[in-house]
Amino acid sequence: MKCLLIFKLFVIAGIMFFPYICLSYKLIDEIHFFHVNGYPSMQAANDNIELINSQAGTNLKDWDDVYKGSFAIEAKKKFGKFDLGLIVEYSSGALKDNKKNEEMGTAVNLYQDWDVIATGINSYYNFNRDGKWNPFIGGGPIYYAKIKSKTKIDISTDFFLEKITSTYTDNGWGFSAFAGIQWNIDDHWSMDFLVNYTWANFKKTIIVHDSILGDYPLDAEANFSGPGIALGVSYKF
Repeated sequence: MKCLLIFKLFVIAGIMFFPYICLSYKLIDEIHFFHVNGYPSMQAANDNIELINSQAGTNLKDWDDVYKGSFAIEAKKKFGKFDLGLIVEYSSGALKDNKKNEEMGTAVNLYQDWDVIATGINSYYNFNRDGKWNPFIGGGPIYYAKIKSKTKIDISTDFFLEKITSTYTDNGWGFSAFAGIQWNIDDHWSMDFLVNYTWANFKKTIIVHDSILGDYPLDAEANFSGPGIALGVSYKF
């Protein structure tokens, strides 16, 4: 994906140039790279799958089987026991499913993907910054600069082929709270683990393109509210 390639280049550039920038200007004290898992799926997609299963007698799976990945980079500044962090995050995912009901002569092919780019400001409180193990808590606002999801559904029988497509795009604000622990390996490197809960739910009306029924509006939802986990590595200057 184009956005993922751009983000990877951004991370590589950060690894190469951030240390020199920070040492020269003392803009930040710590750089944090991590992988996040736990974005809940598009709720509207689950509802659509349930509707298809009931109408076509199929057994399409929900978002439990989705591929999803999320990567983030965060720059942090120390203020006593507190940290202030600026984070940029990219998340993507895709679902493909193909089911056929031999008795009803119905086949359903479903494909959906999404891309999300978000940024936020995190505040941290560190309980034992200079120790080997440093528990922390924190939270902050999130701005979802890009939310884009595309859905394609093909329903075929011996008599017809119905193609359904839709695109969801949006942006807006959310909030995240978290708690975790940092394992300080040495004076510079540490490993991080945290659990978080995100509040972010976006709703809007989209246009669905149906080859049989024609175009019609649908109330769609992008729901990112829910728990998640993150694993990362930090470098302290």
